[in-house]
Amino acid sequence: MKRGQLLGSWVLTLAVMVLTAAQSWASYQVSAEAGGGTLSVTGLEAFPAVGTLISLQFLTVIAGLLIRNLFLRIVAGALIPVMSWNFVDVFVNANDQVQLTATRILADQTGILQGPGSSEFLLASSNNLFSWGYLAALVLNILTLMLVTLFPTKPKKYTFSAKTENSPEDLWSNQR
Repeated sequence: MKRGQLLGSWVLTLAVMVLTAAQSWASYQVSAEAGGGTLSVTGLEAFPAVGTLISLQFLTVIAGLLIRNLFLRIVAGALIPVMSWNFVDVFVNANDQVQLTATRILADQTGILQGPGSSEFLLASSNNLFSWGYLAALVLNILTLMLVTLFPTKPKKYTFSAKTENSPEDLWSNQR
């Protein structure tokens, strides 16, 4: 695989991760006493580390464009366990983190700290499938990191032809 294709697929998986993490993972209908309306919790609010890890990978891709392939492979290899931990963390704790974040936001609005299940300010809640989309994008990202780490890209080979100096007589005789 060429270096440009590999970096392009890496950026594509990061873009899908950003899009799915920035969407609303859960929505809560809030009563009029708490300000009314809908309270949405995104994946970036529930898991602040997600934004940091995605930013780190974007910076790694940019640095990979400027420096050697070995650096890119080392950093990609170091990111695999971190992103795997992120997958497990989101998979296991997504619902709890979203509820805790909603509780924190509601406590900031009302000044009363109550869980989503016992709060009189919450009328209804709904979960979205964007957390599952994020997990799917994260799996693709981990696979891309493995490709970057395990399969080195070949540098572009440049061929130089030997220049021969022609005397003016040879130039005139070669043109017909």
